[in-house]
Amino acid sequence: MHGEIVEQILAIERDLSVKISNIVFMGIGEPLDNFENVMNAIRYNK
Repeated sequence: MHGEIVEQILAIERDLSVKISNIVFMGIGEPLDNFENVMNAIRYNK
């Protein structure tokens, strides 16, 4: 799943010719349900 997050960020950077430097993760439900995927996406985007 973190691949989906990373791909969305890369697509925006490519399409808009910008470098994203701040990312906010928001959602509903249990915050730790997707913990590993979110952490992997954060590590990839450092």
